[in-house]
Amino acid sequence: MSAILKVSIHALGCPKALVDAEQLLAVSSDSGCEISLDPDDCDVLLINTCSFVEAARTESYEVIEEALQKKKSGIIKKVIVTGCLPQILLAELQTKYPEVDGYLGTGLNSSIYEIISGEKKSIINDLNSVSSNGILPRLKITLPHISYLRVSEGCSHGCSFCKIPSIRGRFRSFGLDEILSEANALADSGVKELNIIAQDTSIVGHDANPKYDLSTLTHKLSEIDGFEWIRILYTNPMHFADKTLEAFGATKVIPYFEIPIQHASNKILKAMNREKPGIDGIREIIGKIRDNFDDPTIRSTAIVGFPGETDEDFEILHDFISEIEFDRFGVFKFSDEVGTKAFGLPDKVPDDVASERQEQLLLTQSEISYERNEYLVGTVQQVIVDQIYDDYAVGRTKSDAPEIDCIVKINGTDFEVGDIVDVKITNFDHFDLEGAVIND
Repeated sequence: MSAILKVSIHALGCPKALVDAEQLLAVSSDSGCEISLDPDDCDVLLINTCSFVEAARTESYEVIEEALQKKKSGIIKKVIVTGCLPQILLAELQTKYPEVDGYLGTGLNSSIYEIISGEKKSIINDLNSVSSNGILPRLKITLPHISYLRVSEGCSHGCSFCKIPSIRGRFRSFGLDEILSEANALADSGVKELNIIAQDTSIVGHDANPKYDLSTLTHKLSEIDGFEWIRILYTNPMHFADKTLEAFGATKVIPYFEIPIQHASNKILKAMNREKPGIDGIREIIGKIRDNFDDPTIRSTAIVGFPGETDEDFEILHDFISEIEFDRFGVFKFSDEVGTKAFGLPDKVPDDVASERQEQLLLTQSEISYERNEYLVGTVQQVIVDQIYDDYAVGRTKSDAPEIDCIVKINGTDFEVGDIVDVKITNFDHFDLEGAVIND
């Protein structure tokens, strides 16, 4: 009888990749492996990689090289690389890292034991046939009261700067019944905050058989006992319609709107292949949200330094950010990615110029955030508790998604992780808040 292999994982990338990591661990466990949450205490280390932009690939390479050093010194026995990086760069990885024991591409998590066991050295998804593991069992590695619910795979939008279609294939929704089945399992495990994720949640279900929509999904999810907060992430403005707004009317859905605009110059939006709905359409969407919801949180992102972005284009973006005053806003520099439509475009923006523009937008947003937080002093906010330390705790308001947004420092510890408590805000800085629990 062969010895039981102990498997651990180093998870990189976005929440969608985190769900992949949880599936990989669950399939490994179901295949007879022992699971370790300590990457230094295992026989087999899975590295679930990200390859969205150059910085993500660099991080993935660093983690692979660190793991191979541990293998060389005998700390671990096998290193297996999974996810986005091998899906698009398998041959390069095999040449660069011959010591890696196996590779698994995207959408194939159910096949991980074939790689762990050595039956196969590599399995890569044929994106022309778009095979997908769909919804699989998961071994959660997030905080126990938080989870992500991935409702689709892939993307069909074709934004000129983005590699997702070449990594994940075309957009395809999961079936409503299987999504609800997974959601019920998450609620039974103690999840209180459910975060719905997809490359574009606003069109989920439109391609399913039978069809459904985001509103149908959120209303059914709100009927599940256990969930307190349901958060919808990744709603692309290209498909944000009145029907999308109805999804936020479900009883447990919080008014948190993530709408990545990417730019405000119609010229740049067209070059990004994101010309619809245009900046006036985005302005109209934001107006409808603020007209129809009390105290909504609107989060967005933009890319600076896209080829052809002039000083005038940047000023249009900067003025729009100042006008709209997003509650949360992230700024990224353009990454010139091989295989995208934007790769090789003329009129490149120098990196120092892009960095200066990024810094300027972030400074403007920090001033907006400071004013927003100052206004909250003296108010009472619902806060979900994420961590408890010796004499204080850390949590988040409804306006703050896990990992990406702001935090609240809570004075005191007389509660449990996962509790939702009323906190009176007493202090603030440009992004974070501080307060004390209001006792009944």
